[in-house]
Amino acid sequence: NNTTASSGPADEPVTVTKATPSVSTTQQPSTAAIGSSIADQATVTGGYSPAGTVTFKLYSNSSATGSPLFTDTKTLSSGSATSSGYSTTATGTYYWVATYNGDTNNTTASSGPADEPVTVTTATPSVSTTQQPATAAIGSSIADHATLTAGYNPTGTVTFALYNNPDGTGTALFTDTEPLSAGSATSAAYATTAIGTYYWVATYNADANNNSASSGTADEPVTVTKATPALATKRLHSSARVGTLIADKATLAGGYHPSGKVTFRLYKNRAAHGKPVFTSTKTLSHGKAVSAKYKAKVAGKYYWVVTYNGDANNKPVSSGKATQPVLVHR
Repeated sequence: NNTTASSGPADEPVTVTKATPSVSTTQQPSTAAIGSSIADQATVTGGYSPAGTVTFKLYSNSSATGSPLFTDTKTLSSGSATSSGYSTTATGTYYWVATYNGDTNNTTASSGPADEPVTVTTATPSVSTTQQPATAAIGSSIADHATLTAGYNPTGTVTFALYNNPDGTGTALFTDTEPLSAGSATSAAYATTAIGTYYWVATYNADANNNSASSGTADEPVTVTKATPALATKRLHSSARVGTLIADKATLAGGYHPSGKVTFRLYKNRAAHGKPVFTSTKTLSHGKAVSAKYKAKVAGKYYWVVTYNGDANNKPVSSGKATQPVLVHR
């Protein structure tokens, strides 16, 4: 009962527009120390098989205004892209903004300007130290050398403290602060006044970009030992007649304010074997001592052997066995 009928060819236009994807992002990392590298990863979802590129921009403010600190454009691969690394040069908060640049089938899309804060903190250097020296005799000078590693171009000062215990407690025996130069500092010298074990602790005092850091309290023991004085001897007679008196003199040099006694022994043999024919012990005075006198009753060769007996700060020392012959003749 009816013929065919059609609508007009232009009666029903349908507009197909570009798809609108969304961008999700991840800071890599979200917190970093100054001098380390940070990056950003963007993932594009939705849309219609999005291809093309993503531009990453890094700002120093959450409004993403002004010139970015860093810009990098990467090709989208399997829906994702990761920026190159940016080496941070100042502490504070940075903000990534990732923009998908669209393609023939997809519109552009961006992350929010405050979506990706990155906190850049001060760096934490480490302190390595070297005693100068690790063992010393009392009265000699000791020092400490500190080297900073890691950190971010550290400047400032290092404080050296010297303790008499491995816990670094109590008042330091010595404290010195020196400027850091090329990453290192060396303390002034400290003249030791007692034997025992000392402990250096070096503390870097921080700057605008670096945290403070210290060596361990027991990392740097310094052993301070007794001093070894030099003993010089002099026969008051190198030859004598039987029945005359002979004696010997000792002089100490070096050491650490040596005190105490000197023992003089006289032997009838050059090897100083057996019992001495004479022994005399005298108190050291102004670094010197003279033996009592011995009356030689038998002709022959006699040998003085002298021993400084040491004290709390000085080691004992002796002269050689055959260095002081005395010829007794008739």
